[in-house]
Amino acid sequence: MKIKHIGSRKRRGRGKLLKIGKSGARSLSEIEFQKLLSSVPAVANKVGIKQRKKVRHTLRLMRRGDAVAQPLIILKGFRSSQILDAIYPEREQIWLPSWQRKSTASVDLRNFSFLDDPVGTMESLRAIAECEARCRQFSINFDDELCRDITPYMALGLIRQKMLPVCTGGRLKSSIGRVTRAVHLDQYLRMRQNGLHTSAEIVPFPLRERRGKNSSTKDNSAWTVTSEERVDSKLVETIDSWLSKLTPPRGLSEFGRAQILTLIGEILDNAKRHSDPSEDGTWAIAGFMEARKRDDGATTSYVCHLGIINPGDTIFETLQRAPDALKTRIEQFATKHSPKLLLKKRFDRETLWTLCSLQDGISRASSQNTPNGFGMMELVDIVGALGRTSRPSEQPKMTIISGRACLMIRPPYNKSKKTQRGHRVLALNAANDLTYAPDEDYVFNLPYRFPGTIVAMRFCLDGDELLRADGTDATVA
Repeated sequence: MKIKHIGSRKRRGRGKLLKIGKSGARSLSEIEFQKLLSSVPAVANKVGIKQRKKVRHTLRLMRRGDAVAQPLIILKGFRSSQILDAIYPEREQIWLPSWQRKSTASVDLRNFSFLDDPVGTMESLRAIAECEARCRQFSINFDDELCRDITPYMALGLIRQKMLPVCTGGRLKSSIGRVTRAVHLDQYLRMRQNGLHTSAEIVPFPLRERRGKNSSTKDNSAWTVTSEERVDSKLVETIDSWLSKLTPPRGLSEFGRAQILTLIGEILDNAKRHSDPSEDGTWAIAGFMEARKRDDGATTSYVCHLGIINPGDTIFETLQRAPDALKTRIEQFATKHSPKLLLKKRFDRETLWTLCSLQDGISRASSQNTPNGFGMMELVDIVGALGRTSRPSEQPKMTIISGRACLMIRPPYNKSKKTQRGHRVLALNAANDLTYAPDEDYVFNLPYRFPGTIVAMRFCLDGDELLRADGTDATVA
């Protein structure tokens, strides 16, 4: 039993005593063992006396050969985390030093998907943050039969980087484990998956992350982007390989390759520049395609997932640095549709500003010389083109989360329309018109805040639909 200890000198002495281990404790004579117990130091206060009792009790368990539930972990104290602190603002006040913790807990992750249950998924992340602040140990159980969204696992990975190491494993369905291993999220999530092999039915786009301001420049992780790598070109190659699995095999046209290459490069560049005032922000991107049997058992569905997470400033916070004329336009829209009474509507001013950011021509950067703000609508259109299908259960879905704002882009509100100026509009209401308020089932506030932006996407490749689309869409050929 090894102890990691960074405490005072007297506490460090207690840790050294426990390093004797089970075999060492058993090899001592009774007189020697009693001397060892007597040598456990204690500070003359209530906490010190309690800690001495714990160490002596642990030594007795080791001598008897009983299982020791959890190694003693002593850290200097509270460690701030951008995401944990946002999801759980009371975290610093509730935080307990590890030696004061007694409770254990278990968090069951079901329907863990921002695409299908964003409210429940945020509540699950909140529960994990609460356990990390007060539990001696807790487990996380991944109980979904299939991975229905990659972004919650990416968000959990970001959280795990700053968590106190009190999570002691839990249940993991093999179908989830195969995805996390294929996408290299098992390292990110600090999972142990012994004996689990990747599946040929999964074609991954492995996790890539950009380090932002004040981060290490040493490339010492499997998922970090180096200067030689180009994420946009790798994503184009991956989508091409997804399409090649269809019967007959398909592929991106030259126009489609250029379109996606430009779009992803723009989105990631915007994530870097807009999420931090220094224009040196961070982002993470990952995805996969999995061949799954449909309900009839005879046909196969090729389900594609893609997620982008951009910690830092929210869209609402970013737009506060936009030109004054643009801020005035957005504020007029937000004022018009903001609830006049508390609890009257499910959305607020921040969420309405986030909805405005989807529209063509809305960008923090000035567009006097170069048109800006067309990336999000282009992404919506491309996902719609790739995921074109007549099957109701396989329609493309996209969820955008920023701060407490949540936008659900899916049928019947997944097609844009053009204004007289040629700009695309997606108002997320029946009229697809920004003069009306959005549908509260598709635009609403989350119970907790995410510090930054999450874009989750899921679409299915339908070979028959793509074949019928030849000549009408240049994305695939």
